[in-house]
Amino acid sequence: TQSTWGLISFVFAFRLFLWQRVLYGFANTMKPSARWVDFLRRHGMFKLTFYRVHFLYFIIGSLVGSGLLCAIEDIAWVDAYFLATSCMTQTGLSTVNFSDLNTASQVLCWFLIIIGSYTLLLLLPLLVRLYRYRKAYQEREQNQILRAGSRTFFEQSRHQELYADVVEYEAVVLLIKIVIGYFLVFQILPWGMFWIYTSNYGPAEDILDRYGVSAFWFSSFHAVAAFNNSGLTLFRDNLVPWAADRFVLLLSCVSIVAGQSLLPVFLRLIIQMLRYLATNRSPYDYLLQHGRNVTTHLFPARESLVLALIWLFIQVVEFICFIGFDWHRLGDISTGQKLLDGFFQAVSTRTAGFNIVDFGLLSQTMLLLYLLFMYISSYPLVITVRQTAVVEEERSVASQNTSKYFQRTLRTLLFRDIFLLYLSWFAITAAEQTRLDKDDNFDLFNILFEIISGYGTVGLTVGYPGTPTSFAARWSRFSQLVLCVVMLFGRHRGLPHSIDTAVNAIPRTERHKMELVRRHLSQSRITSRQNGGEEEGVRRAMSDQGFQTEVQPPIPRSNTDVFLRL
Repeated sequence: TQSTWGLISFVFAFRLFLWQRVLYGFANTMKPSARWVDFLRRHGMFKLTFYRVHFLYFIIGSLVGSGLLCAIEDIAWVDAYFLATSCMTQTGLSTVNFSDLNTASQVLCWFLIIIGSYTLLLLLPLLVRLYRYRKAYQEREQNQILRAGSRTFFEQSRHQELYADVVEYEAVVLLIKIVIGYFLVFQILPWGMFWIYTSNYGPAEDILDRYGVSAFWFSSFHAVAAFNNSGLTLFRDNLVPWAADRFVLLLSCVSIVAGQSLLPVFLRLIIQMLRYLATNRSPYDYLLQHGRNVTTHLFPARESLVLALIWLFIQVVEFICFIGFDWHRLGDISTGQKLLDGFFQAVSTRTAGFNIVDFGLLSQTMLLLYLLFMYISSYPLVITVRQTAVVEEERSVASQNTSKYFQRTLRTLLFRDIFLLYLSWFAITAAEQTRLDKDDNFDLFNILFEIISGYGTVGLTVGYPGTPTSFAARWSRFSQLVLCVVMLFGRHRGLPHSIDTAVNAIPRTERHKMELVRRHLSQSRITSRQNGGEEEGVRRAMSDQGFQTEVQPPIPRSNTDVFLRL
């Protein structure tokens, strides 16, 4: 029964959680003569990289969520796993009528959306870095022995290195506070605004009464779904009932772009505004100049501007094409509502997956355009993350030719994406061959549309006539599981590995810079006979490596204890 499937899901999730640790311990206890174990170890199969931990987190969350859904609802395990995976990956596709689920199941899906949030998961590398900074500082204080007496060269260089570490550590603490505040404000504030509006505005109250949804629950669920670009709603026809409501649609647009598409831009703007109110601006300056060292979604000014312009360009193209191709297909509604619907669909289509028009009424040309934009939905952000990555010294040398690196990254992404999409398309088409031969509503384009929507974690669907679910609900169980795998890989598209300092415990780039400074100081000490000459060497070396050119005074003990206090 469903309870049995739920128990199986929990057991399998727990065993999967132990998989990496068990294999790692097994590999360490095996004799060196076990060549296959040694081969796997050399190729990093037992290494817990950021990518693998992130992927494992989503697999376990989906399995546990599916088990709980089976325990609550009388639905098949595959449907429960599909819905849990869709919520965790922020996709929004569903093989069951989500509006018919009881409140407990909807609350569980609401929670799965939150724990799979893009913004929330930015905190994980930052918190690990915070812990490792404390540990590294304690070890350094224990192992380094400074000579007493005069201010030696070694002590001076140590103060410079310690100052740089303290600034970066304070920047990490500051960024954690900003991300937590950002995550809470951009969901709690829209929730309050939705609740007040739907509780006091007559037409909004009529819509909720017609569908039997309370204003509090609609506001709570939709504020989270919009910010996290989930695409799920409490209504059987998505947001079509709100197609004429300007307040709900425009506030949803703000939440959508703040949650994913323009997240790096919004973070940078917030840091810049807070900087003007702060007395100690060093952490803010470090985040604005070297923010990519500590997180994957804080870009330099130029890259942030380019990302915003690309987003604006895509929205304009979508809006113009929507108005041009489907203006006459929107029915007998006002011109203002048509413009509003076109704007909302342009904002929502690439990432969120909400729809306020019936996709069965849209032209094939518009559906093909949506297919393209869903496919490239994450490319601007992914390429910017890859291009601005601060990794090993080899990457720093390679990044001098930005155009070549951009081309190589784009070719790699395209090859990997096309291969995965074609393989899944072929597998699903083979499994659905009988339906393709007998059912006119089954065709290759509709299957490809659903696959790309899942891979882009968008959630748009062409649907099936007479059903309020995604088109995938009519597929076989095998095809639905294949689409779950596609959603998981799509959610991790472009996710950096451990070579990126933003997901490393301690940045190696700054250590490399300090090593260059120490080498320069050594040369200056040999060639210089006076203090002035040595200090000039310090300033020149620090300036060459991007640090402050003024020689910093010895740091008081209260400042160096920032690692231990926090």
